[in-house]
Amino acid sequence: MKIKITNNHSASSYGIPVCLIDGELVDDADGFTACCKALGWSRAEAAEKLGKSIHSIDFYRSKIPGRSQSVPPNVWLVLGKALGILESVS
Repeated sequence: MKIKITNNHSASSYGIPVCLIDGELVDDADGFTACCKALGWSRAEAAEKLGKSIHSIDFYRSKIPGRSQSVPPNVWLVLGKALGILESVS
């Protein structure tokens, strides 16, 4: 599985990064979960390393309507740097 975080994609508006897996755009929940899995981060580790609460991590991972939350650009930046996969994101 090849993960890429980029703002050089038609789905990226206003420079907000998006996540691609194997070249395909994925929703924030799938992208966030894939990044954390690739890093071997548990929910608690992700919360600590991203400076977020476990509650926020659960929202980023959720696909339940009304419970999901977009992953903020600064979180994508940290994930991309940790994975060494950042592309065209400033």
